[in-house]
Amino acid sequence: MRYGEIDRFQTGLVVPVSSLRSAASLGVGEFADLPNLGAWARDAGFDLLQILPVNDTDDDPSPYSARSAFALHPLYLRLDAIEGADGLSDEIASVRSAMHDASELQYGDVLSLKREFTRRIFDRHDPDRLWQETETWVDANPWIGPHAVYSVLRERNQRRSWKQWPQLRDPTATDVDRFWDARPNELLFHVWLQCECDRQLRAASEELDRLGVRLKGDLPILLSEDSSDVWFHREVFDLDGRAGAPPDMYSESGQFWGFPCYRWESLAESDYTWWRARLTQASRYYHALRIDHVLGFFRIWRVPVTSTTGMLGFFDPAVPITRRQLHDHGFDDARIDVLAATEGRVDTHFPTERDYQKIEDLDERTALMRRLWNRVLIDIDGQGERYRPYWHWYESPLFHSLADHEKDALHHVMGEDAARQEDLWSETGRARLSMVDGSTDALVCAEDLGAVPDCVPGVLDDLGIFGLRVERWTREWDQEGQPFIPPSSYPRNSVCSPSVHDASSLRGWWDELDEAGRWAYWRSMGRDDAPPTTVDPGFLQSILERNLAADSALCILAVADVLALDPALRPEDPTEERINTPGTESSENWTWRMPISIEDLATHGDLTSRVRAMVERRRARPLG
Repeated sequence: MRYGEIDRFQTGLVVPVSSLRSAASLGVGEFADLPNLGAWARDAGFDLLQILPVNDTDDDPSPYSARSAFALHPLYLRLDAIEGADGLSDEIASVRSAMHDASELQYGDVLSLKREFTRRIFDRHDPDRLWQETETWVDANPWIGPHAVYSVLRERNQRRSWKQWPQLRDPTATDVDRFWDARPNELLFHVWLQCECDRQLRAASEELDRLGVRLKGDLPILLSEDSSDVWFHREVFDLDGRAGAPPDMYSESGQFWGFPCYRWESLAESDYTWWRARLTQASRYYHALRIDHVLGFFRIWRVPVTSTTGMLGFFDPAVPITRRQLHDHGFDDARIDVLAATEGRVDTHFPTERDYQKIEDLDERTALMRRLWNRVLIDIDGQGERYRPYWHWYESPLFHSLADHEKDALHHVMGEDAARQEDLWSETGRARLSMVDGSTDALVCAEDLGAVPDCVPGVLDDLGIFGLRVERWTREWDQEGQPFIPPSSYPRNSVCSPSVHDASSLRGWWDELDEAGRWAYWRSMGRDDAPPTTVDPGFLQSILERNLAADSALCILAVADVLALDPALRPEDPTEERINTPGTESSENWTWRMPISIEDLATHGDLTSRVRAMVERRRARPLG
């Protein structure tokens, strides 16, 4: 769907679909809730709604753990809107009533109920008629064949990963066609289910379009290994490496996401056909797209499959440090093996993080992990010829044990290495992201947070892709005091957002800041008195208005931050507003629900008026 011309500053609202609450939904937000929220958003002056990914994640509540790049999650279906559900209306209504007031999303329970009801609704249909009715849709969606076959085989194998199946672990197109030609009813169920998901999301999107509210979707860059795409499109995925994130202020050992990396060379040979298909399908629903972790198109933090953290990862692609370079700087083979922590390695098993995770004694496990991490270089392919720097090389005990001349030589090697990467990453990102042109008519935005290469903003701008600016992380990190960069100086082709789903709410962020951080932000607002200790509605409005004054073409606010302007809708504990904490497996992740139904939200006229006045001040500013 075409976004249209941006002829004024625009404002959006972001929320996970799962967090919506309405009188008609069953324990979770549903596609059909989006137009009702859109109607309130329009009344409050917003131009667009942004949602998190709605791909099918099966039993995993994280919307970024997709089991298909194309299949939508049946969790978000409105059961009553499915043909054939009328005979189950009383049962559905009873369950809906019981689930409505739950303060948190009961993901497993809701998913189980929706699986049961959709099966029962499906069983009320005539299979021959359904095959005929879905034929045109199937022809227009070629991904459904492999996905439906995968889904059936997974159920037949007690929902185990395809790597544990006794048969068809490595399928050919002929295998899938043969299975499809048999047309079992199990297959038809998954076809019908996805056809219904597509119908309901498209209907919601079209209704939002009629309301004048644009819909922005989210494309997770990576997929679960146990997904129909990895199972069928093995040429696209590299199962020898896993994606993650390097250590940072929020995760001292980095993150191991566990998702396979891509075979970018194979994708390039096909002119990125698989990625183009993803973008084209997303354009059926969305006026704008957010590409998750766009930095992965430039370089991914590649982690060994034997890891459990991100500590032993490295950026890929990257110009390697070669053994010859190290020789040229005075390191002999024995010393290089010491630097890469491979000394004494022969043909015996070399311990990994996964081996050490089996050790029950925490102190022993930690000591062995630190020993494993005590290195300067990462041997990137195990051949002892090409290396990348260990993330904390300059802090490792091994480095500090070296002679001064060795330390100086390594600093020189690492300086040369860093200078060589930017051109490669610029060329790589530009080549991979160029496929966006011609694949979608939606406005494309990028999530470019983290350790951002210097080349990224320029490449995104050249390709017409909006970057992201989150105020708490948009600072002059190299300057004394790390001052905040005012939103009024953000680039026009960007999205400004005061908080995101992987971070605390604004109230929670203020509680997390130390005194120096609070003073730095307070001074950035032009204040020289003492900063407040908590974020009351007045201070919250000041923060939101500061972001609404951004020079970014789009400013997108989190629903929790907007609701907190109303004292009746803010929990006492700000941590209850948080959606997800990255790198954790907390039972609280992805359970947040709006504290009020969409219908009742419309009755909070003071909040609506307050937000509208703020948004209209942004809208009235000349774009210039």
